[in-house]
Amino acid sequence: MLDGRASDEGTRGRGVAGLAMARWPAASVLRPLRRSGRSRWFLGPGASLLVLLMSMTALPAEELELAPGDVLEFSVAGAPDLERKVPIDMDGMASFPLVGDIPTKARTLAQLRTDVRSLLSQKQYRQHVAGSARSSLDVIWPDQVALTYAEYRPVYINGDVAKPGEQKFKPGMTIRQALSLAGGYDILRFRMDNPFLDAADLRGSYEAAWIDYAREQARLQRLDSELGSEPARTASGASDLPVSPKLLGEIRSAEAAFKTADDGNVAKERDHIREMLTAADADIRSLTKRRDTEMSGSTYDEAEYSRINGLYTAGTLPMNRVAEARRVELLSATQALQSQVELERAVKDREILRRSSVALDDDRRMSLLKDKQAAQVKLADIRTKITATAEKMLYVGALKTQLARGTGGRPDLVLFRRGEPGRKVDEDAALQPGDVVEVALKVEATDAPVVH
Repeated sequence: MLDGRASDEGTRGRGVAGLAMARWPAASVLRPLRRSGRSRWFLGPGASLLVLLMSMTALPAEELELAPGDVLEFSVAGAPDLERKVPIDMDGMASFPLVGDIPTKARTLAQLRTDVRSLLSQKQYRQHVAGSARSSLDVIWPDQVALTYAEYRPVYINGDVAKPGEQKFKPGMTIRQALSLAGGYDILRFRMDNPFLDAADLRGSYEAAWIDYAREQARLQRLDSELGSEPARTASGASDLPVSPKLLGEIRSAEAAFKTADDGNVAKERDHIREMLTAADADIRSLTKRRDTEMSGSTYDEAEYSRINGLYTAGTLPMNRVAEARRVELLSATQALQSQVELERAVKDREILRRSSVALDDDRRMSLLKDKQAAQVKLADIRTKITATAEKMLYVGALKTQLARGTGGRPDLVLFRRGEPGRKVDEDAALQPGDVVEVALKVEATDAPVVH
């Protein structure tokens, strides 16, 4: 037994499992024990006795209610063929030879044994005679029937223990014994291996998250400036951010450079479209002049062909003059048509350029709005990350303080039993098959970084 006069050396010599079996002394505390690089928590001198919220005593096996998962041992004296293990299925039924299924819901082993003996009372059973082909007809009497537990439903220990999970139940088992089988208290089981090293990692993640936050905030303000709207209102002002002023200045300078470069690219694109429009206007004027000239020539050649064809009809000109005039007429008409097609294509291209000039600002605005939305989502994500990291740092800071001082909080033990709400208990509370115990070791609060 561990008392208030036990030394730290004597305490360490007993180990975590042994201490889990010890009583809680007056004003006892949790002290850390290092073993193979892991941190274990055990009861040391100075912690106060847990308040007993529920008085629970061990029930005899005969009075425990049967439930699915229990396995019974059935036998009949003088009838080895009938001996077997009888599991209780999910429907709460137990199947016995000669009588079949029997419901076990809300019944104890003693009650079920009485039912089985009553059903088997004076049952005739044909048993083979060993060493021969004959059989004998025997009668089963109640006092021949034996029914005991073969296996109990396991109990479950979860939370801040070294080996959480199911434990084999034994009659009279207490929470203290189950904790011993689970390896004792271990608040660092799933948190970390070394809070001092993890504290440094978390601090780095915390500061990196704030830098990301400052960068996204500056980016959002730059996008608002480019959109011509009011600067974004954020959870933290620039002066509130836990980032060095030098780094903040560099971030703002970088965003200003991005804005200058973006504005320059847009201006170059706009100038390029303007130059192409000017060139398109010049092409249209040139093509219009050429088309008009060729249309006039085509009209003249058509009239000339008509005149020559009339003279040929009158017999004053040879046929070859008519053919030459016709060829010239067709050539000038084709050139005029080509000029008209080129002019229409140039007009269409100029309209596309004009629309591109109009759409340039609209496309840029749409792109800026999408970037703004992405920046807002990322800011929210970073804020969530900062909050989570700050909470982890709070917890790790508390663990560091307790590891340095050798102090800790008292465990909360909550027992969950089928059909009942969870209740706080102490280590000496008796367990029943199927019970679930949640173990939570509390730590003292320490200073934590403020989340802006």
